[in-house]
Amino acid sequence: MTVPFQAESVDASSLEGEPELISWLDLHRFAFGKFSLLEGDPSLSKSTIMLDIAGRGSLGAPMLSGLVHEPFDTLIIGVEDGTRDTLVPRAMAVGGDRSRIIHLRSVRNDDGTREPFSLPKHIPYLDRFYQKLPNLRLVVFDPLPSLLDRGLNNNSTKDVRQGVEPAVDWAQDRGVCLIGLRHFTKAGNTNPLYRGEGSIAFTALARTVCQVYADEDGGFVLTSAKNNLGPLAPSVAYDRESVSYAAMGVHDPTGINSAPRIVWHGLSGLSARDLSNGPQSQEDRQERDEAIELVRGMVATGQNSWAQIVKQGRADGLSVRALTAARAKLGLVKRRGGGRNNDGYGEGSSVTWHFPADPDRMPVCGQCNTPRDPEPGPCPKCEGRTFGLRAREEM
Repeated sequence: MTVPFQAESVDASSLEGEPELISWLDLHRFAFGKFSLLEGDPSLSKSTIMLDIAGRGSLGAPMLSGLVHEPFDTLIIGVEDGTRDTLVPRAMAVGGDRSRIIHLRSVRNDDGTREPFSLPKHIPYLDRFYQKLPNLRLVVFDPLPSLLDRGLNNNSTKDVRQGVEPAVDWAQDRGVCLIGLRHFTKAGNTNPLYRGEGSIAFTALARTVCQVYADEDGGFVLTSAKNNLGPLAPSVAYDRESVSYAAMGVHDPTGINSAPRIVWHGLSGLSARDLSNGPQSQEDRQERDEAIELVRGMVATGQNSWAQIVKQGRADGLSVRALTAARAKLGLVKRRGGGRNNDGYGEGSSVTWHFPADPDRMPVCGQCNTPRDPEPGPCPKCEGRTFGLRAREEM
């Protein structure tokens, strides 16, 4: 039995049309026209990461994935951080064109009164900014749960959808990347998709979810926990550094004021699931350290095919997971060679792993610490054949 309906009364379409091409702000992390989440415990620099992205976007500088866009505007909506005492110095520390980064705390009603921005009540104000800022490509809700209209419960699936879905629809219609920041719950959960505070509806609505964690080495990791639009993005390690007001050209008689900025350190082998499971055991840390030493030594001596590394690692009792994490920790890059068309693919091709030409950690001789070529061969200074790594800033 066919149930008749009036086409104009529903929002329905067949699946015969052309697929939509995803336009990524940062590949497999954040996309234009889509809603994403950035989650993590307090004080892990979620807001500063957003300012880092906004600063890059304001200049047309490369994103973490290397994608480059025409310079665009960013609207940050939040009531927790002050504009002049917090966001302005942070934006100065990050760099970029600060005229393209706008902070909205409250809105003025028709009767002249002011009230904090909230969802979905003030969605029309997003369009006002969109009309005034023709290059508006990024909107950040910081933090998202606190921006729901009074009376809406962020633990209620129905209320969250009522508050957030209109903003998601607006972003899709305008081609704007919409990112909501959210804290983790205090209870914790081994499944990263259940770590965020409030209803699971936040996660369900998001097309991608990125999360930040502290690692056991005293640094931090930006991970990808969900991507409905493609594969998970690789994890990236980062630290924070303070920039004094004086270094930013701001007169500060006290000499004690500063602002944080992000320092990116390249790929990390730790995933959201790894870090969500809590601190590693002593056995896990020992296996990680042994895997790093094995991979480093084999690559340095030319035994750099992944099959060779896995075979030796298994013989030494190391898991492929630990070897993969070590490969990422060392920042190794893949090179293809041979093949039928000499393009690295097909019969006769090979895949090898190498130290990058300009990594955060420079290859050095293990005996005299002289910078050296990581390929096999003696050190040009002392002819030693041992190999090590040192942080570039220490050179």
